[in-house]
Amino acid sequence: MVIDDNEILAEIFEKVINADIHCINTKDKDIVKILDEINRETKNNNTEAIFINAHLTFNEHSYRHQCGGIELLKHIRLTKELEFACRLPIILGTLLPVEYYILKGLDNLIILSPASECLFLPELSQKTFDLAINRIRTRIGAERFSSFEKMQKKLEEYVIFTSTDRNYFNPEEPTTHDIRNKIGSGMFIKQFCPKTSEKHHFLREYLQKYENLRYTNLPFKKAEFLGIVKLEEKEPWEKLDSELQHLAKEKKFLFIEDQPYGWLEALYCGLFGKTAESFDCNGEVFEMQENSCTTRGNAEEFVEKKAKEFDEALVDWVNADKKFDEINQRFKKIRSDKEKLEREFKEAQRQEHDWQKKIDSYENKLKDLSKEYKEERQKIWDYIMDVHTSPGIVKDEDIERIYLEELPEKLLTFKKLEENYRWTQQKTEEIRKSYEEAKQHLQKAKKNFDQIFETLKQTEREHEKAKSLYGQASSKIKQLFPYDLIFLDLRLKLEDKGKPIEESSGIKILSKIKEINPAIPVIVFTASEKALSHQKALELGADEYWIKAVSSGDELKRIIINCLKKEHFIINSKKIYLPDLWVKIRQVEKKEKIYYQYHSPNGYSVHTLDQGHSYRAEINKCLRDSFQFLWQRPSNYVSKIAFGNANRFDHIAVNMRCIQEIRHKRDEELRWKDIKNRVTQSERELYGKSSDGAHAFTTYSPNIAHVREEDAIYLFDFTLDCLLKNL
Repeated sequence: MVIDDNEILAEIFEKVINADIHCINTKDKDIVKILDEINRETKNNNTEAIFINAHLTFNEHSYRHQCGGIELLKHIRLTKELEFACRLPIILGTLLPVEYYILKGLDNLIILSPASECLFLPELSQKTFDLAINRIRTRIGAERFSSFEKMQKKLEEYVIFTSTDRNYFNPEEPTTHDIRNKIGSGMFIKQFCPKTSEKHHFLREYLQKYENLRYTNLPFKKAEFLGIVKLEEKEPWEKLDSELQHLAKEKKFLFIEDQPYGWLEALYCGLFGKTAESFDCNGEVFEMQENSCTTRGNAEEFVEKKAKEFDEALVDWVNADKKFDEINQRFKKIRSDKEKLEREFKEAQRQEHDWQKKIDSYENKLKDLSKEYKEERQKIWDYIMDVHTSPGIVKDEDIERIYLEELPEKLLTFKKLEENYRWTQQKTEEIRKSYEEAKQHLQKAKKNFDQIFETLKQTEREHEKAKSLYGQASSKIKQLFPYDLIFLDLRLKLEDKGKPIEESSGIKILSKIKEINPAIPVIVFTASEKALSHQKALELGADEYWIKAVSSGDELKRIIINCLKKEHFIINSKKIYLPDLWVKIRQVEKKEKIYYQYHSPNGYSVHTLDQGHSYRAEINKCLRDSFQFLWQRPSNYVSKIAFGNANRFDHIAVNMRCIQEIRHKRDEELRWKDIKNRVTQSERELYGKSSDGAHAFTTYSPNIAHVREEDAIYLFDFTLDCLLKNL
């Protein structure tokens, strides 16, 4: 195969060399067309060697002094997609000494590689050509290289990666950063969502651009050939994909990138295993969840707005909490008054009932006495009348006995009966009066009870409304930044060039995100391979670091899976999210009053800790340090202290115990065992489990019983709920 910008050389070559010649004319053609034609014409494997005019021209090298033939030789050698052609012997027809070409460009050293020969064109003959071919075959031990990989080993030292090439891959250069984005996105699409990308026209377009870039860009081909940029296409690990898509289901992601270049679409397809209906790539912030992908505009404005809304939502929550607390206290007092009046009403009912029974009893007794009194009086009267109306029947001595003995006795009995009757009559009146008083008291108690009951119902409605507003305020805080994972490009602006990493736009946004909620994992995307950038990004709050065009798609999948698993825990069938724990910590810090119990020998009383109290600062510090331990980033204050054999979960348990001691203050003479029956079972569990953590602080024994992760998280969540309660 003879390659030149006209066919004269091919005609001369055919006369001089006794062989079949196929000519490729490069005039007015770009590198893509030339390489495609070479590939097409060599697919039948009949080509034995390629002869290239060192001074040919084509669209990208239109002047002969640019030595376009040498550039074409590099392209052929380094283009793996040419399969057969890239492994053939190549003879370069020259008009100048070899030294000239080497001095012209250091990477022209490739013309001296084992599979190439330089042939001075005026000396072209059958003999010189055969000698050149034989020298190549002797050096490689075959008519051609048997594989691209074997050729790589032989040619590595002849493929020179120049300073110009290095600048091309320098992520600090704006144009290079843009190119690296395109290179990385193509590789990323192939690795992260190979199956889905086939069905997505956006991704197909990006892949085509990426393939064209790989096909035409010489610095990139060198980097790939030398392993500086690794772009191996791996078969997707289906188990990994399945786990990723299972975890991503019903999750919400944020992608912050100024030049999406297919990253957005590839991420979406890889996360959810399907394509979205449409992608609007205008802006820097993209919100992704299953079945939708929405643009949120400028990154700095978006995050600043969210931070402001978060602070405002916290203020609203504090006001709602204060209102709820006030109404709750009033509601409890009215409910207590209602219970007291209810007891009084029931007591009045009981007394009224008792007096009613007494009245009934005395009236019946009075009725019986009245009847007996009348009957006895009639008997006495009848007896006297019988004595006086029966002269002669009753003897005189009997009359004397009757009047002196029997009648006084009967009159005395009658008198006693009369007195008893009068007393009972008087007592009945007194009881009736007491009954009327009890009845009036009952009516008054009922009226008071009815009034307090109405007040209670009204307050209960206010209480429920305040409780609902409190719940809405709490939910609003969580919903303002509801992202399970954030992908963030490190450098979002051209002005980031040359700046220290801590001053880059991406790091500033990262810092603001972590102020809103440090528990939301952030994966930094960057084109920089500097280890210092990696380390700094992690120090400044990033959870993971992924390098474009270097790190693999499978690596990112594992990172995402780890981040999504890390954000929540399952404790006693309850899912506890770390971002929710952080929101609770912020609520505790802003809460106007925190309640605690003061225990004395006679019982306990409830008191409050207002903002500014020294105990509030101690509580806040314990909570923040525990959160850092849970997120595996201890604060500087804590990390500098050695605590025996304690692990991070021991630290959390002991911090919760310190807070418990504040929530349950005791007289000096009282110990925990003296008040344990006054507190709940959960409080007793906290005290018991934190003891394991306390022991780890004072012993170096390897057999010490440590606090388990699930116990530490349960104690943390329980403590936060206790602090937020409006007692």
